[in-house]
Amino acid sequence: MDDFACIMVAKILGIDGMIVIAAAQMAREKNQARKDVGEDLRKKMGRPRPGRAGGGGDADGESKC
Repeated sequence: MDDFACIMVAKILGIDGMIVIAAAQMAREKNQARKDVGEDLRKKMGRPRPGRAGGGGDADGESKC
């Protein structure tokens, strides 16, 4: 899903569009080192991991964006 679609999803859900964009980019990332940096940032910000309650993912832990 592109950034515009993520923003539209966020608008419907009533949440910050950057949260959805960041989750989508993290889900698309192939490089594990970059994923680890994103995960560290997510933890510092106190955001749920995609796939967890309130995280916007599905049961397999994958972001729907």
